[in-house]
Amino acid sequence: MRSLLVEVLIGQARPTLVTVAGEIDLATAPVLRHHLHALPERSTVLELSGVRFLSAAGVTELVDLHARLTRADALMALAGASRTVRRVLTITGLDAVVALTDTPTEAVRLMGSPTPRRRPPSSSATRAHGPHHHRCDAERVGMPPNPPVPPADDET
Repeated sequence: MRSLLVEVLIGQARPTLVTVAGEIDLATAPVLRHHLHALPERSTVLELSGVRFLSAAGVTELVDLHARLTRADALMALAGASRTVRRVLTITGLDAVVALTDTPTEAVRLMGSPTPRRRPPSSSATRAHGPHHHRCDAERVGMPPNPPVPPADDET
């Protein structure tokens, strides 16, 4: 049985810190979605050092959070991702739109200290699992389409 641990820390004058551990896949992505949808629309650092596996379903949740925070003029950073998780982020192009840092401290420094927009401070932690499918649509979140291929030199 797979499980996912998500801990959320919302401070007064710092970005929201979300620590995620376990495997983010089709079975656990709904747990991550539940916590990410509950986050205030302010700058957020996701600490991923405990994530062993990241599937397309997990990437979709990160893309959706990035889109929501971007609409709110907030920043998002991913900290501490393992080599395996970084590879997934690179292959999907998410590394081009979200800051990747080695530590949460570096991510906080990178984004400054924005103030909360909507909710008072609170914290929660949950361990759960369950099946669900969620489709990823990169263009929907403003990721650039593939650039046009220039004509070959011998066509001029």
